[in-house]
Amino acid sequence: MARAYHDPEVLLALKALLWLTNEPVIGQERGFAIDGSGFPTGVGHHYATSRGRQRAEGREAGAFPEAGYPWVRNVANVGLDYELVAGWKSWVNPRWGELSAFEEVFRTTAALHPMAKLQLGDGLYSVRWVVGQVAEAGKTARFLPRRDVTLQCRGEPAWPKAIWGLVKEPQEWLREYHERSRVESFWAALKARSPGTIRKRAVHARTVEATLRAVVYNLRRLSYWEWVAGLDPVPDGNGPLPEETS
Repeated sequence: MARAYHDPEVLLALKALLWLTNEPVIGQERGFAIDGSGFPTGVGHHYATSRGRQRAEGREAGAFPEAGYPWVRNVANVGLDYELVAGWKSWVNPRWGELSAFEEVFRTTAALHPMAKLQLGDGLYSVRWVVGQVAEAGKTARFLPRRDVTLQCRGEPAWPKAIWGLVKEPQEWLREYHERSRVESFWAALKARSPGTIRKRAVHARTVEATLRAVVYNLRRLSYWEWVAGLDPVPDGNGPLPEETS
């Protein structure tokens, strides 16, 4: 069992399992909310505490907080209705910020749920190239604008459309945006269920252990919906296959 954490094919299998856990709700999600967080690798290593001490410019740039131990960094895209993880990426390299994972996580989500129409995120994701990718996938972006934002498209026509609603109909825009709290609830629930540190030492094994937590969360969530909403948690195997991403 311990050797499995070091097998590259195990990570691919976990990603495929994430896809399979989404099959029962394909076509039923209105949208998704994306956010990142870190898993500790040392005792007394708390992400919320380190995040609170981080400088504002670092948070706005998407950098993970500094600490005495390396973080296992993660980004999740969570459904607004069933709150299942549709897109996920874990890594250890400290040079990669949260925003670097957006393309892979969003591409996976869009392939799984092409009918979803809304993508939410905090101010970190309020950049033109991100809004452009969301628009190309046929979805509406709701990312809280940064303080120095302007309506100038600068080569991205979807940009002013994404934030104009905040000027014209702010209450409606903010009502949609504040559903982003679903992903905050997800991180709280995941860490409450698995409060311990990532125990593996090898880089790849840490990525596998972090991804496994997301898979277990989805399986528990599907069991919950089976009883509450009568959802059939068993996939039929006819959904799209995941791409082999690093």
